[in-house]
Amino acid sequence: MMGPRRLAVLSLLALPLASAYEQDFDFPFFINADPGDRKPWPGYGVPRGSAPNSNPVKEESSLKDHPAYKACKTNKCTHLIIEDGKLTGSLPADLFGADFAQLVEINLSYNQLTGSIPAALSQLSSLKRIYLGDNRFSGEIPTTISALTKLKDFEAYNNDLTGSVPVQLTNLAAIRRIYLAGNLLDGELPSTGGAYSETLMFLDVSDNALTGGIPSELGTLGESLQELDLSHNFLTGTIPSEVLGLCSLYFFYIDHNNLVGTLDGVEPDCPEDPTPTAWALKALKEFCAVGNHFSGTLPTSIFAQSDLRALKVDDNELTGELPTEVGDVPLEILSVSGNKLGGMLPSELWSSTIIHSKLTRLELHNN
Repeated sequence: MMGPRRLAVLSLLALPLASAYEQDFDFPFFINADPGDRKPWPGYGVPRGSAPNSNPVKEESSLKDHPAYKACKTNKCTHLIIEDGKLTGSLPADLFGADFAQLVEINLSYNQLTGSIPAALSQLSSLKRIYLGDNRFSGEIPTTISALTKLKDFEAYNNDLTGSVPVQLTNLAAIRRIYLAGNLLDGELPSTGGAYSETLMFLDVSDNALTGGIPSELGTLGESLQELDLSHNFLTGTIPSEVLGLCSLYFFYIDHNNLVGTLDGVEPDCPEDPTPTAWALKALKEFCAVGNHFSGTLPTSIFAQSDLRALKVDDNELTGELPTEVGDVPLEILSVSGNKLGGMLPSELWSSTIIHSKLTRLELHNN
């Protein structure tokens, strides 16, 4: 039997990542509609009362001149879906009048729309889903969105939106999915009491210019929040203990910020968990904290998560040794390079069938 291996022996080891690793997840937060009301992407069937982009315009067009918009206005449809329809220009405030009062969904993703998101959208009180991703919208997210009490999904990723993330969006009574990655948003995340609706399942504000700390108020979403992506911002401070107690969180990304402190948590009261550990993210499948200033050791309780697939904590200031508990989880990725780790590598890395059969990438260099 091979003996313990020193960290320096494998300091340059980097096994190739399995292809399409990031694409094989299928969890509840990807469900965009209630049963029987599934979001109709082009090519996957469209429910009655829809005006999809089934006959896309070959040339650039304003929304007002697009045949799907005209058909929706005439037929008083419930779904207006024009994805990748070469739409240009802005959305005038009077574009959606009484003829669109029945709209449940607006999907204008993957176009070239400019200007601000019109506040008049808030007059469409039946809206449940708004998808505006991959356009060129600018300006602030209108606070009048608070009037959309039925809104469940709001996506406006990869635009040029500015200003802060409005609490009028995060505390909507029915909101489940907020996707604002890849904008120019700044300021601090909402942090007042009741700032986040207990229905919120998905929050992605990555690749912006947000400052301040991680709001402890996110910890109130322990039974709902399933993905939290705060990566690539300018966040400071420590991870609130309340956030480390999010018992239903599948994916947690805080990489490339200016966070400090340790990765130790608290002992929250998780449902169906009679023996909570210091690291209570019991559903966690991916944790990424690359490129911060975390110090201390890797708590052994991190490896008590039976479904943990990826642990990425490169480029921090972590010390100590890898815990022997690393062999207790079916990790596919273990990446701890660019820290100050030392000592012996735990033999469980190659002797445990749990991790040995799954591990496809091991990063240990620069320690």
